[in-house]
Amino acid sequence: MNAMVYLSQMKYRTMGTLNISRKVTNKGFTIVELAVVIVIIGILASLTVFGINNWQKSITERELRSEMLNVASAMKSKRNFSNAYPTALPDNYSKSANVSLSWGGGDGTMYCIDATSNRNSSITMFVTESGQPKFGTCAGGETIQGIGETWTARSASTVDSWQSITYGNGLFVAVASSDGVMTSPDGITWTDRFTTATLYSVTYGNGQFVAVGGSVVRTSPDGINWTSRINGPVGSNDWRSVTYANGMYVAVGINNAIMTSPDGITWTQRSSVQTAAWYSVTYGNGLFVATGGTNNLIITSPDGINWTSRNSALTVGISEVIYAKNLFVAVSNAPSTGGIMTSPDGITWTQRTNISPGRWYGIGFGSGKFVAVGQSGAVGVSSDGINWTPQTAAQANTWTDVAFGNGRFAAVSSNGTNRVMTSP
Repeated sequence: MNAMVYLSQMKYRTMGTLNISRKVTNKGFTIVELAVVIVIIGILASLTVFGINNWQKSITERELRSEMLNVASAMKSKRNFSNAYPTALPDNYSKSANVSLSWGGGDGTMYCIDATSNRNSSITMFVTESGQPKFGTCAGGETIQGIGETWTARSASTVDSWQSITYGNGLFVAVASSDGVMTSPDGITWTDRFTTATLYSVTYGNGQFVAVGGSVVRTSPDGINWTSRINGPVGSNDWRSVTYANGMYVAVGINNAIMTSPDGITWTQRSSVQTAAWYSVTYGNGLFVATGGTNNLIITSPDGINWTSRNSALTVGISEVIYAKNLFVAVSNAPSTGGIMTSPDGITWTQRTNISPGRWYGIGFGSGKFVAVGQSGAVGVSSDGINWTPQTAAQANTWTDVAFGNGRFAAVSSNGTNRVMTSP
C-alpha cells in the first residue's frame, strides 16, 4: 500500500472516530430537567385556565348587569305611562337567551326582579325600583362579592380561649371559656369587657345579649355591662349553647340539660326525652332543634318545653347547627367522616360530602352565604349549604365560631397569635 492511500484511509477513520465521539458526548435532557419543564408547563396551563375562568365570569356578570339595567328601564317606562310600576314583568319585554328572569315581588310602588345566568347558575343578580343591579336575590338580599373567601387576621382584646360570637344591636360580642367578653362595632377593633365566668355561647334577642357557660347565665342590654343570673338547681349544669326565638330563650348543655326563659333572667329546667350531652340549639321552620356531640342525637320542640327525639341516622356528632335559606345546616367535629349535615325540617337529615378532612366547630350565615370554620385554619363557603368550597383562613388556628354583621363575617379562635379574623 502506498503512503498516500494509507494516509487517506487513516484520515477517514479518524474523522469517523471523532464524529462518533461527538455524538456520544452530545447528551439530551436529564430526568430532573424534564421534570422541571413539566412543572413549568403545568403552572402555565393552570394560570391559563384561571385566566379563562375569570374572563368568562366577568363576561357573565357584565351580561347580567346589562340585562338588569334593561329590565329597570322597561319598568320605568311602564311607570311613566301608567303612574305605577307593573306587578309582573312587562309582556313585551324581550330578554337575552343567556339570562333567566323571575318576578320577586311588587305592588305598583316598588318591585324586585331576579336574574340568573344560564351560563353559570351560581351567578345571580336582582334589581329594584332604585334601578341599580346588585349581586344576590330578592329573597336573600345583596351578596357581597368575595365575602367568606378572603380573610384578614385581627387582634383580640385579650389572649383568651374564645368560644362563641354573635352580632346584635350594631355590635359584635364574643365570649371565652377563660373569663372573657369582648365587643367590637366592626369586627376589627375589639374592647375587653371582663367578666368572671366560664362562657361557651352568646346570643342576641329581645333587646339583650344572653351568655351561658359552666353553671352561670350572664345578661347585658349593650354587650358592655353584664349582670349575673344564678339559677339554683338549673345552674348546676354545664351550659353550652343558647338561642332566642318565638318569644323564648332556650339553653342546652352537658348532663342532659335544657332550660328556658321568657326574659333571660328567670329560668326553668326542662326534661329532655333523650339522655345526651347537648352542644347546640337553634330555631327555624317553627321548631327549636338541639343537637348532641355523639351519633344520632337530635331533638326538636315547637316551644322549647316539650321535646321529641328524632332518628337522624347520622353517624357523627354535631358541633353547631343554624337555620338559613329554609334549611338547617350543621357542622361536625368528627375528623374523617364528619363535615356537613342538612335538613329541610329538622327531622330528616342528610349527611353531605365533607368540605375537607378535619374538625368543624362553627357555622354562620350572611350576605347569602354559609361560612363554616374549624381546626387548623379550616374555612368553607357555600351558597346553598350543600355544595362547599374550601378557603384559606388568615391563620392556622382552631376557629371555634363565626358570625355575620355590619357587612362582614367575624370569626373567633381558641388559640393562635391573632384570635379574630374578618372577611372581607
